Amino acid sequence: MGANMMLTIGAILIFGMFLSTTNKLMIGNNQIAAQNEYYIAGISLAQSIIDEAKTKSFDERTVGMDTMVARTNMTAPASLTRDGVAEAVTLPDVMRTSNPFTARYPGYLSSVRFDDVDDYNRYSRIVNTKRAEGYRLFSSVRYGVETNPDVLVGSRTYCKVMTVKVTSPFFRKSTENGGPDTLTLSYTFTY
Repeated sequence: MGANMMLTIGAILIFGMFLSTTNKLMIGNNQIAAQNEYYIAGISLAQSIIDEAKTKSFDERTVGMDTMVARTNMTAPASLTRDGVAEAVTLPDVMRTSNPFTARYPGYLSSVRFDDVDDYNRYSRIVNTKRAEGYRLFSSVRYGVETNPDVLVGSRTYCKVMTVKVTSPFFRKSTENGGPDTLTLSYTFTY
C-alpha cells in the first residue's frame, strides 16, 4: 500500500506541475492575442486616414484641375498644411454626430473640410469607439524624392509622403522610453 500511495502522490505532483505550466502558457497566449487585436485596430485607424486622404487632390493647386501643374506652382514645403478658415479643424479632431453628420452616420471634420493631401500635415485625431478607445493619431506630410520616397526633401516634387503615427494606452510599453509603443504607417502620393 505504501508504494501505491507514493506513486499516486508523485502522479498528482507531476499533473499539478503540468497543469500550472499549461495555465501559464494559455494566459500568455491570451495576452498576445489581445495585444495583436489592439495593434490591428491601430493599423486600421491609421489606414482610414490614408484612405480618406486618397480621395483628395494631390495639392491645393490641383483641386479641380485636369491638366498638369508645374512643380514650381505646387504648395511650398513650409506651407504644407490646411489652407484658410474653410479648412479649419479644431485639433485633435473627434468624431462628430452634428451637422454635416448624424448619430447614425458620424464622422470627422477632415473628411468634409480638407480638399488636398497636405491638409493632413500636422493633423491629429482621437478615436473613442467601443473597439478602439483612447487611440491618438498624428499625421505629417512631406515632399519625397519621386524615385525614392523614403528620402524626404525640402523642395517641391511630384511625390508627397504621408506618415501616420498611432499611440494607444493599450499598446505595450516601450523598453526604450517606458512609454507606449507607437505604430507608424506611411503612404506615398504621386501626381
